[in-house]
Amino acid sequence: HPVGPGLPPLWVGAVVFGVVWTVALVGLGRRPRRRVVLSAWVTAVVAFAFAVVLSRLVVEVPPVATEVRPWTGAYLLVGFAALLVGGAVGVDGLTAQMRARSFSWLQPAAVLAAVAVALVSVGGAAWWVWAGARGPVDRQHLTSIPPYVVNAMRTGGRPRVLALDLSGRSARYSVLAGGQLRLGDADRGFAYAGSTLARQQVADLVVRLVAGTADADIAPELTDLGLGYVWVTGADEDERSRIDNTPGLGTASGNNLGTVWQIEPVVARAALADGSTLAPRGAPPTTVAAGADGRQLRTGEPADPRWRASLDGRPLARVDQGWQQAFVLPAAGGTVTYSLSSLAHWLLLLQGLGLLVAALLAAPAVRRPEVRDPTTSARRAATLSEVG
Repeated sequence: HPVGPGLPPLWVGAVVFGVVWTVALVGLGRRPRRRVVLSAWVTAVVAFAFAVVLSRLVVEVPPVATEVRPWTGAYLLVGFAALLVGGAVGVDGLTAQMRARSFSWLQPAAVLAAVAVALVSVGGAAWWVWAGARGPVDRQHLTSIPPYVVNAMRTGGRPRVLALDLSGRSARYSVLAGGQLRLGDADRGFAYAGSTLARQQVADLVVRLVAGTADADIAPELTDLGLGYVWVTGADEDERSRIDNTPGLGTASGNNLGTVWQIEPVVARAALADGSTLAPRGAPPTTVAAGADGRQLRTGEPADPRWRASLDGRPLARVDQGWQQAFVLPAAGGTVTYSLSSLAHWLLLLQGLGLLVAALLAAPAVRRPEVRDPTTSARRAATLSEVG
């Protein structure tokens, strides 16, 4: 296989990792029985073995069933870090040993090796800043989704898409938002920021859609979840017919890659609820007309006490509407703005401060020569001579 995403070209890797292997072998040769050196080598061998095994696997990523190979960079990082630790411990004291020897080819070789290590370290860091930081994760679009659906996800209404994969024995599903699928969506709690109620509601909708219950409540529940489209891949004619019988789903369209149904009427993530009527709203700020008291602005986002909203500068009362955050609107109209306060920018500053402190603590200390008082040295010498 190629060297892998996020890794340098083969010749750069050969130079950099060749120096790492050389230092590690020298350290093992100098202190083969040192416990730290042996532990580092065992760790490196195990990590490289896992990397080799993992590189032979091929997995399918839903909902398009794209075949990819797992990334082995984490195991390679652990393996080469262990080699560096073993090499550093093994070559410790090599400078003093060279000074004690008479001049030979070893001294120039040691100098050349030190220069090579310095150049490799600086060059590797420069390459990572220039090219390595752009990988291994790249943003790619799911080309199987029809372009009009992708464009609709980027409009002010920001509808979500329910993606169903029926190619296997069981139905697999995902909820695609404006950024489509991103690394870590599952760890962050699906597309609804960890809302258990929303996740259960989506799972129930998937079961009812695939079973073909023709339930009239399916479309309103899809609207409540901000799901404006249903995209199905891997379905046969019978499965498509069962989904098509659901009231509220528009006419099916698509190609050999999948079928798309649009929820009717048009769905937006945020909506203005006036009784049983839902009027779609775009991203904040949004304008609302005057109306009756007790209306709600449903954001289409999971409930969180950090949400804040205001109408022309006047704060609005929060209310939880099922899984999502909503705000009570007065009879007056105006411009509504709402946002979720976050400490992310402060956390970035704290992380930068922590890295700076760690770099200062890891920097080599400067040893100052000991300044001796001649008077004190003379007294100590006289005392020692009297004792002797």
